[in-house]
Amino acid sequence: MTDPSAIRIRPAIMSGGSGTRLWPLSRKSKPKQFHALAGEASMLRETLDRVSKAGDARFDPPILIGSADHEEILKDAAG
Repeated sequence: MTDPSAIRIRPAIMSGGSGTRLWPLSRKSKPKQFHALAGEASMLRETLDRVSKAGDARFDPPILIGSADHEEILKDAAG
């Protein structure tokens, strides 16, 4: 049996949307996940930070899934 502490997780972070639910702040060009709503960082950045904590060996680098329209924003967020 595999030791549970040896299992690595590759997060798949889905980032999409049409920007209609949080209008007028959220737009098709910049949906809500790219805005700082509950702090100083965007919701996407906060999610990336949670799975990229220094010393947390459970997580491999995440895969970001999003629209081609948001490619540059996703690249910037991924660093």
